[in-house]
Amino acid sequence: MTDREKIGQMLLTDPFTMDASPVENDRKAIQDLHIGTIGGPNTTRENAERTATFANTVQKIATEADLGIPLLINADMEYGVGQKLDTATEFPQQMGIGATRSTDHATDAARITAREARAMGIHWNNSPVADVNTNSDNPIIGWRSFGERTALCSDLISPQIHGYQGNGVIASPKHFPGHGDTSTDSHTGLPAVTYDRETLEETHLPPFQAAFDAGADALMTAHIIVEAVDPELPATLSRPVLTDLLRDQMGFDGVVVTDSMTMDAITDRWGDEEAALLAAQAGADVLMIRSSYEVLEGIADTLYEALQSGDLSRERVEESARRVLALKCKYGIGIRSNQDPFVEPETATNIAGHDKHQNKSHEIAQDSITLVENDGSLPLSRDSASTTLVTGIWDKQISETVEMSSNDTVTRVEPENAVEHAPEADRIIVSSDGNSDLINSLRPTSTPVIAIESGMPYDIAEYAGVNAALAVYNTVFPWAREDNHGTIEAAVECIFGVDPQGKLPVTIDDRRPYGHGLSY
Repeated sequence: MTDREKIGQMLLTDPFTMDASPVENDRKAIQDLHIGTIGGPNTTRENAERTATFANTVQKIATEADLGIPLLINADMEYGVGQKLDTATEFPQQMGIGATRSTDHATDAARITAREARAMGIHWNNSPVADVNTNSDNPIIGWRSFGERTALCSDLISPQIHGYQGNGVIASPKHFPGHGDTSTDSHTGLPAVTYDRETLEETHLPPFQAAFDAGADALMTAHIIVEAVDPELPATLSRPVLTDLLRDQMGFDGVVVTDSMTMDAITDRWGDEEAALLAAQAGADVLMIRSSYEVLEGIADTLYEALQSGDLSRERVEESARRVLALKCKYGIGIRSNQDPFVEPETATNIAGHDKHQNKSHEIAQDSITLVENDGSLPLSRDSASTTLVTGIWDKQISETVEMSSNDTVTRVEPENAVEHAPEADRIIVSSDGNSDLINSLRPTSTPVIAIESGMPYDIAEYAGVNAALAVYNTVFPWAREDNHGTIEAAVECIFGVDPQGKLPVTIDDRRPYGHGLSY
């Protein structure tokens, strides 16, 4: 391989189009810059067939290049391929799986995600989240973590590694060495954690070690400063973190991929090209570049020039290239003569969102629902023919499910009109994503209020005496699809009599500690 080709294997870029068809910049990235990995699926590739067709097209471009080395295709699928595609299966957020305490559920969610992803030509998932959410004010991890306890996170991450990789998809526990105790979102700023080395090693590193022990073949870095290891540079750019701690102390020899190098935590301070060089020097094998073609090209040129000058060692580049190529061999991407990187779009369509997968998703969602408050108002009778007012962010889905689950007359109103219409109803079901103001405004109406909290369970502490409250671990990313239906339907079924099984994976307060969860 030429130096340019070796460096190319260290680059991961998203496609340069929001459509399902590659554009000229995609071809140039694959054939001229020799990238080793491409992102996908995009949120606009709304079904399995289009995603599989896109995967085949970019693989054809790759296999027609000089070396003919196929691509790894990488995606964020923390709660299933349904995170990105309407036709695929989605699960509760990881904290919902934490609420079930079930290693079987952790395995099944990963297994089904991997089967659907691989059928579409996706080989690499940026999941599971290994962060221990010890900070209730964490603005970016929260419900993405299994919970606040190290043991719970360690217990559930291992079966997820096996579920993904045993079904042909590379797992990437993240965000090393732990993003759970931050109060800043690294998309918008540079977080720093000030705890001591003992806290790092006893609280935050064990889930990563459990993932390594389970055979994780990749790892994603965190854009955070861990002062106990390197008070100057974020983990992504830090040799003491990525080489001394990760490689030498913890013994990880898989592929290290950075979180997106174009997040503000990095670019605001170091710029694109300097940051990329620092990450490669520190020990990162794959740099995730989510930006323009010009930025990608500039980074490729910077790494090449640094290799020629000796600022980036040949050993460092070649060990990264070897690791990426080894992954392609191991996962049957097509680098050997008996491997085929292409997929069948029809097969992808048949597997994505299969009834068995949806049924398992519903079972996991049902077991995750946590009844946090209940003054005896729940369960509701399916046969009461009462009037139920529904409001809040999930009002459409809740209204439809209430109508299917009961004989109630449903009135669906906008939040700003809820107080006015409350006296006309026998009870109110309000769905919230941390909107305690809406819920508290309904309490003086004397109509019983049942809250479904889809944000963080901590937000329930802000409610003023609701009659019942359920935590459903359902918040979705702003950049993902915005209709995670399964947990909402499961919550309504609990309201109408299905016994809630979930236990809090975090502490709300002294009255509602870790492990709290009511039942009927």
